[in-house]
Amino acid sequence: KHSSSSSVKHLKITAVGVNSDDLEDSGRRLTVFARAMGISFSFCSVKISKFEEINEDLFNVQAGEFVAVNAPTVFKTLLYDPTLLGNTVNVIRKLNPRVLLSSEVEGQHNSPFFADRFVEALFYYGAYFDCLEAMLPDRNDLKRVKFEEVCCGSQIRSMIACEGEDRRVRHVKMDIWRSFFTWAGFREKKFSYQAWCQARLLLKQYVNAESFTIESNGSAMSVGWKGRPLHTLSIWACKK
Repeated sequence: KHSSSSSVKHLKITAVGVNSDDLEDSGRRLTVFARAMGISFSFCSVKISKFEEINEDLFNVQAGEFVAVNAPTVFKTLLYDPTLLGNTVNVIRKLNPRVLLSSEVEGQHNSPFFADRFVEALFYYGAYFDCLEAMLPDRNDLKRVKFEEVCCGSQIRSMIACEGEDRRVRHVKMDIWRSFFTWAGFREKKFSYQAWCQARLLLKQYVNAESFTIESNGSAMSVGWKGRPLHTLSIWACKK
């Protein structure tokens, strides 16, 4: 933003990951982009081997900085261990972010009963693969093959074929996350009118745009395919 009342004096991005090469590559690309845009910018990387290593001391937050946390499909990977999930969110809470953006799968795949998980996964991934077929019709496309095998395939195997601690993929719907974040000391915020307009504009740029759906889930934003919600985005702020 360029208005004098909301200009950003300096933008610092801290990326967390397990692969230092990927982190450094992201840093180089972002630095080049920021330079082209004339933005004062710095990049920091935090390499961890597992989420148990996350703590607030890894993040160099300076006095006067406004912290924003982006967590795309992160928390779902921690549902298998409630203690680890709680500790991770507590670390974020201690950073006192002005905003936390969470993007999670809009599906109920955490039932203790196999039949319930099977039926939910069948309808959810049926819509997902229908979307892939429409967006990437070439079934030999390497991006599609990799996504289907590495992402979808491994998730389906985990939620359907595994039980107990071996079942590491556990998706829950937004109402569960809403209760959790409220309990953890966050309050939900609404997306602005401009954000809704921009989201709809972005979807219209894709082929088969008429099959995408975007609708409200309370204050959150759900994106789906032919009426089936697939992902939900929500924004949170620390309670005073």
